[in-house]
Amino acid sequence: MGLLDSFTGASAAKHIKKGTKNAMNELGVGQQQAHGHLDAANADVQPFQDSGLTHQNMFDDLTGANGPEARARAQAMLESDPLFAEGLANDSNAIMRQLNARGLGGSGVSALAGRRVLLENYMKRLGLHAQQGGQGFQAGLAAAGIDTDRANLDFGVGQQKADLQINKANALAENSNTFANNMLAIGGIAAKAYGA
Repeated sequence: MGLLDSFTGASAAKHIKKGTKNAMNELGVGQQQAHGHLDAANADVQPFQDSGLTHQNMFDDLTGANGPEARARAQAMLESDPLFAEGLANDSNAIMRQLNARGLGGSGVSALAGRRVLLENYMKRLGLHAQQGGQGFQAGLAAAGIDTDRANLDFGVGQQKADLQINKANALAENSNTFANNMLAIGGIAAKAYGA
């Protein structure tokens, strides 16, 4: 059977089909492994996206971008934060000590200074939320890059699989003439032997 398969091209066709199948399987395995790495990378940036979105929402609430009700809720949340209250109290006490030392403790200057301290602390908190929101935005860009890499990977694997199928078809088409070529060669040899 082996000599006949070689003579007819059946053996070559089997090897072409087997090689193409093995290559397709290896591409599939590589694609799955790469997707696993991309999934892990996406999981690494997801917490930063989530945190950034939370901070961005708080920033938008505090600045009134989400409406007066959201702003009121955010301000109440901020005022109930013990760390914010402690920082505000410390800064207020420091400015009041300075004003009392100058004899301005009960003046309009002290009222203005108190408002300024509140505003500065509020702006620090807004800055924190803006910074963390920006970090979330950067993480979102990283996630978009990961999704782009995934799309490029899938496209590349699809292109390689298409190339393999085209090469397989071309090799099988070329191989399909093996039997006829061998018969013609035998006929040519016989014609030469008869004519000689």
